[in-house]
Amino acid sequence: PGRTTTMQPAHGPARLATWAFLGETSHGAATTARYRLTSDEVADPQGDWEAVYEVRVGAELELALTVSATGSELFSYEEALHTYLAVGDVRQVEVLGLDGASYLDKARGGADAVQSGVLRITAETDRVYRSTAEVEVVDPVLGRRIRLSKEGSAQTVVWNPWVDKARAMPDFGDDEWPQMLCVEAVNALDQAVELAPGQSHTVRQRIRVETL
Repeated sequence: PGRTTTMQPAHGPARLATWAFLGETSHGAATTARYRLTSDEVADPQGDWEAVYEVRVGAELELALTVSATGSELFSYEEALHTYLAVGDVRQVEVLGLDGASYLDKARGGADAVQSGVLRITAETDRVYRSTAEVEVVDPVLGRRIRLSKEGSAQTVVWNPWVDKARAMPDFGDDEWPQMLCVEAVNALDQAVELAPGQSHTVRQRIRVETL
């Protein structure tokens, strides 16, 4: 519900909108698809903007969201690339790269904490890490390591709903939580982006998979 905790819909209007397909291009073994959405198309009262989303599929997956302020006033917004990773069993996964980072623990009422060592998922997890570091998701069940790096993002969200939250979500299967983990590139809360008229900002995430 955003910085004010009252904004609707959850995660913003772009999540539920139909984006216009701008076409695709190929460069060697990689293909890039581009999509566009504007504030006019979702009747966003927060300001005037244009968003272009690029998805590049090749040896690695690259996601880039560029937002431009198209109005005559300062535009402030939050953003997150909601990256759902398939894992063999989230209870056996290890998340590396966040050691020493402070975080807001939304599953514990918004308490502040500091990560100590490797992150293991043992309950509902919804943490906003103040980190720009590369993250590794080590998945022994599927025998692979997923590496996530990013640019233009001040925070990393790690999310898994666990049992009760999964059952309470109408668009999430009751038994789907063990096979997924979100590791998201984010600018939210006190790290929301502010753009002057005509300015743009890009958040970018790169994902690659390696065999253990």
